[in-house]
Amino acid sequence: MAETYKFISDINVRQQNWTSKVIVAEKYVAKTSHNHRTRYQNMVLIDMQGNKVQCALYNNDITAFKNTLIWSNTYLISNATVKLTDPKHVATVGPIQWIINGKTKVRPVQEDNRAFLFSTYQIASFANLHLHMDNYDQIGTLLLRLQFFYQKIASNN
Repeated sequence: MAETYKFISDINVRQQNWTSKVIVAEKYVAKTSHNHRTRYQNMVLIDMQGNKVQCALYNNDITAFKNTLIWSNTYLISNATVKLTDPKHVATVGPIQWIINGKTKVRPVQEDNRAFLFSTYQIASFANLHLHMDNYDQIGTLLLRLQFFYQKIASNN
């Protein structure tokens, strides 16, 4: 019997006993919080309807899932903690976020859904990134951050 799973839009706060089939669409570098006590790593997951959810891993869970949650791979994720997203977090892609921890079941799915993933994101080659610098899209934002980063490095030298 085929396993049934929910789409991201069908999963609510405090809901239990659910499974969703998702693709790792974005995976960010782990960072240390401002209080220097907590490490966190954000990701964006997408389902086959195009719904997105931000998820976060903290401290030892980052290491535990390092080789499991890989960009562009598909997974069945069950029972992550579902919370309302704090509006002051910039990386938010919706009203809820999932917290993946040791109690979360994450199983790889042997499907290649990269064509779907690439159809939902605007991918630009590195050679053409300069064409997006004046746009207020994700690539333009990334380029502005890179420009700031390089200016900061140059000022320190």
